[in-house]
Amino acid sequence: MPVRTLTPRFDASGKMVKLEVSPEPRPQLARGLTPPRLNPNSHYERALAQLRSKDKPLERYIFMQQLKDADLDMFYRLTMDHMSEIVPVLYTPTVGDACLNFSHIYRRPDGLFISYEDKGRIGSILRNWPRRDEARMSVVTDGSRILGLGDLGINGMPISIGKLNLYVAGAGIRPSSVLPICLDLGTNNEKFLADPLYLGNPQKRVADQEMEEFMDEFMHEMSIHFPKLLVQFEDFSTDNAFKYLARFRNQYPVFNDDIQGTGAVVLGYALQASLVMRSGFVNAARLSSEASGRPLNEHRILFFGAGSAGVGVAMQLTSFFMLQGMTEDEARAQIWTVDSQGLITADRKNLAAHKKYFARTDYSGPPVKDLVEIIKLVKPTALMGLSTIHGAFTQEVVEVMAELNERPIIFPLSNPLTMRPAVVYHIESLNIGMPCLPWLHLNRLEAKTVDAVEETRQTLEDTSRREKDIGRSGVGAAFPGLSLLL
Repeated sequence: MPVRTLTPRFDASGKMVKLEVSPEPRPQLARGLTPPRLNPNSHYERALAQLRSKDKPLERYIFMQQLKDADLDMFYRLTMDHMSEIVPVLYTPTVGDACLNFSHIYRRPDGLFISYEDKGRIGSILRNWPRRDEARMSVVTDGSRILGLGDLGINGMPISIGKLNLYVAGAGIRPSSVLPICLDLGTNNEKFLADPLYLGNPQKRVADQEMEEFMDEFMHEMSIHFPKLLVQFEDFSTDNAFKYLARFRNQYPVFNDDIQGTGAVVLGYALQASLVMRSGFVNAARLSSEASGRPLNEHRILFFGAGSAGVGVAMQLTSFFMLQGMTEDEARAQIWTVDSQGLITADRKNLAAHKKYFARTDYSGPPVKDLVEIIKLVKPTALMGLSTIHGAFTQEVVEVMAELNERPIIFPLSNPLTMRPAVVYHIESLNIGMPCLPWLHLNRLEAKTVDAVEETRQTLEDTSRREKDIGRSGVGAAFPGLSLLL
């Protein structure tokens, strides 16, 4: 019988507050049930070689999910030792393809699936989770707006799974404490409704009132069965993202990744000036101001994209200006937003509720739809890309930004990569003598453009043949940090 130990835990004063039972050691297979020369180190090399033998990202994703099910320790050992190689497999950009194909590549269950048919008995479904006492963080999606791919229904589950995989590998969250959840409230995706292999209920999305009742029950039952758990809403449709964050934020420990998480990462910066790795708008603004002599409170930010992520990041960045001593109204006046219909103004008819906060009241001319013309009108110091229009940051766009600013700030942030308005190597390929920097290298002052990219860590070669890294800090640090506060 395996021996389990009791470990004392003490508070700040040195008083013992509790005893924790150590986890039961993983059972070892009896001799003869494994090959005689099998050992962890050689098996590590074998698993890595098998992963690298797959020539398609989706095949690598499938392999890693199978490995997770078969050998959890090996899964995380590989991931943690080869983050720059495996993070793009487990999350963006590969996770988008995994979502699109989820019903066809599904092997084994991972997480909880809660259907609208479970309304009235959601508590009984939650009780089926085998590690309720250990659960501390859950990523919950309804699959209605996955990345920039639209309504994927239950096929959005890899988003919840993938994000929590990275929380464990990147931030040291215990694997047993995370809970991926997908809410099956239907889908309006006709392709999936017609797919005989689709794993969700083949029905249209439920009406708003029905969803409200379902969500109220879900959050109430979550608070009962998982009282120590933080809920992270992920990839809900824009209107519902704002709606349910406002509905529950003062009742339960909950946050919305798209609205608050991305904004926190974009705003964030290294607190210690000595750190080489700096990131976020705060440092970008400082570098830009150093080059131009412009005060920090005079930066003007133009958002290309006004969905939940765009407006959410804009809301977070108002705090940047308020930290400079500005009022909320003064801070809001430094931000402009653009959607598919052009510059957002308060006089536009049928304006969505979440777009009204940043709608401009100081422009009364004809609608302006062309991005270059909007830039010339607004004269922004920073251009933030959170749309799903790939290649929108054209050479002309970048050139105009460079003409207006000594050191413009360009953040192409949209996911997935195929829907990003620009990426580092695209901007650097524009032959305008203006190299572009990923956010891990904002301290390289020889560059004229300050560019930050929230994307999986990749090694790229720029036009000068120098290698650059593009980093991710959100899923590995900012988001799981919130769960550690509970």
